[in-house]
Amino acid sequence: MSTSEEVAAVTVLRRPVRPVAEFQFGDTLSQRRRREKEDSVMSETGSLPDLGRQVRPMIQTLPVGVQPRIMATLERAAAERYRTWAGACPEPAQAEGLRACAAREEEVAACIEMAFPSEPDEQRHISGILPKIAEAYRSALAQRPVITQYDIQAAAERRGAAYWRTLASSIPDASVRDILSTCAELEERSAEFLEAIVNRHR
Repeated sequence: MSTSEEVAAVTVLRRPVRPVAEFQFGDTLSQRRRREKEDSVMSETGSLPDLGRQVRPMIQTLPVGVQPRIMATLERAAAERYRTWAGACPEPAQAEGLRACAAREEEVAACIEMAFPSEPDEQRHISGILPKIAEAYRSALAQRPVITQYDIQAAAERRGAAYWRTLASSIPDASVRDILSTCAELEERSAEFLEAIVNRHR
């Protein structure tokens, strides 16, 4: 993929109307058990699109060491969407909360990049699937109202939190487990914020 094509794919991921990030990546240890735990978190989303299920097989094609690194890329794309949502939000308190969500996404990305060093040939692997992930977001989120996007994003944050916790349980390094636990807590805080907005509109 050319540099311009990769930039285009990342740009699509950052658009707030269509793509809402779903953060689940490939299986490593205890694959079936982890999927079951994550899927149970999502059981109440019902008719909403489950982007985690769509993106999972794409990311599973990557080397295990690269999977957390693409997650960091997706976290940063989600941060940009939060900032765009905040810029369009007429309610100052809600806009500030969305910006706080963006900051948490950036923090998660930074934590993952610190815990999982860059892998050889990483960018080639990542750029190879970014357009597919972007298309999954377009297909799932096209023409949905922003409140529905919040709902899907909240579910995505819950799934992400469940993933980080179960991944942490399979890692022997206590410092990495602590980092992943922090990531899970950050995801849950953003989920709670979005869920509160959605519930006010029901």
